Amino acid sequence: MVHILGVPSGEAVAQDMQTDGEIVLISCSTGKGGPCARNLATTIAENIPQVRVHAPIVNTNGKTFVFEDGIFKDVIFKSDENIFGDAGMTVGPKAGSDVVEGMTQEDLTKRVAAKIPADSLDSRVETFFENPVKLGDARGLDGKISPLYDRVGKKNSDEVFQLSLEQSLGPNIYGGKAVAYIQDDGSISIAFLTETGKTHHQQALGTLIGGEKGKLVYDGKFNDARIADLPNRAFGFEFQFDKKTHKIVGINHKSQITTIQIGKGVGGWKLKQDTLTIVEQELLNRIDPELFDNSFFEKPVDKWVNEKELPIAP
Repeated sequence: MVHILGVPSGEAVAQDMQTDGEIVLISCSTGKGGPCARNLATTIAENIPQVRVHAPIVNTNGKTFVFEDGIFKDVIFKSDENIFGDAGMTVGPKAGSDVVEGMTQEDLTKRVAAKIPADSLDSRVETFFENPVKLGDARGLDGKISPLYDRVGKKNSDEVFQLSLEQSLGPNIYGGKAVAYIQDDGSISIAFLTETGKTHHQQALGTLIGGEKGKLVYDGKFNDARIADLPNRAFGFEFQFDKKTHKIVGINHKSQITTIQIGKGVGGWKLKQDTLTIVEQELLNRIDPELFDNSFFEKPVDKWVNEKELPIAP
């Protein structure tokens, strides 16, 4: 059964809606922000979990209903902003892969906890940071390429921290970037960028994830329901590095993903503190301890990464 609504009729719709039903919202504001945001479409999907909800995410000038053998399959919203019709979103059952439905924050927390490595920074061999592993190349804007590394030591620190921030932060301060992603099995993948002037977190993250989902992230298709769980499992970081002392002086959550996470927080969504702490610890474990400024060792390790503005639940 398909309900086409300008304004949803609340309980009447919920009572009449069968399993695997469909709701099509036609007002242009109902899907604003996409499936990762708090909007009318995602609110309906939460309260009527047995249905799919289709909604436009921008101002539209038309829609096309797609049927197969007389059965409704999809609706394509058209807009002047995107002539190819990618102006809508779908949330709810069958909206994407199994990961969208199954990888809730609770699932992620359990899987991450089960994958915590037995070894720690103290127990790793002395040569660990002398042999950074190249994970691949992320292609940025204007044909720029950024090799991605799984760790940072003295051998590759100048390559990782090569973006000058002297005009904004002062003499000798250079920047670097990193991304983290929680895989389906709960393991955490980390990648440090090198060229960061034209290569951004989304290109590195998309390269790290790979496959269909990686392509969506790489292209910045954050409204696609197939990566609706991205804010739960992806993280972007920025570093400040003093070239004179050869020490890291700051680490922050800051990226396109961070902006999405902060935006979702306005609607009440929150990251799990336990999961966030484990991700940050894995990031720190991939950095040679000798690269940290002494100021880090004067505070608890769970305060080393600035979490300011992130919506976090205990």
